[in-house]
Amino acid sequence: MEKEKKIVNIPEKRGLKILRSIALNLLFVFFCMIIAFIVTNSLFYSISIDGTSMLNTLNHSDQVVVYKLGKYKRGDIIVFESSETYNVEGADSVYLVKRIIGLPGDTVEVRLNESSNKFETYVNDLLIDEPYVHDENMGGNSSSKIKLSENEFFYMGDNRKVSRDSREAGLIGVFSDDAIVGRVIVRYVIGMIEGKFNFDVEFIKRGT
Repeated sequence: MEKEKKIVNIPEKRGLKILRSIALNLLFVFFCMIIAFIVTNSLFYSISIDGTSMLNTLNHSDQVVVYKLGKYKRGDIIVFESSETYNVEGADSVYLVKRIIGLPGDTVEVRLNESSNKFETYVNDLLIDEPYVHDENMGGNSSSKIKLSENEFFYMGDNRKVSRDSREAGLIGVFSDDAIVGRVIVRYVIGMIEGKFNFDVEFIKRGT
């Protein structure tokens, strides 16, 4: 009578178990990094501020994080693509950072108050409060009453003295929803300044 054959499982060597575990963990981490990269690039964008048109909210050389999704409100700081290149050599378009003042369908007017000698902004014939515009940055020029169409936005920089924006003829409505990259949600500065390491992060408030 034949003896019953038994199947014997040979234990895997401890070294192979460790290597397999490391390989699986590395594969999982790599997969997570790919997913994080895709999600991050789909939702966020980072750029460096070039210029002073958004003082004192954003400074030259500040870094900002832009959130690409969501609807936009009056007062939001946004990044959009403009066909006005401001003489940037070799550029077909540039990214601008401004604040939304008028939304599609609004009527916007910038007037000079002769008694205070300050410019005031009216949206739908109502004077709006602009605490982000400091007295030293007041100035620039006025604009006649403008009725925005369904896809037009009226924008201005916080530093009204130097900002080129919707107050200038020919620049009204140069961007629509399709041209907007996203809304600025974070301002940050990381690096050495005057020999000292500087780390400054500020969350940007939404409009109303």
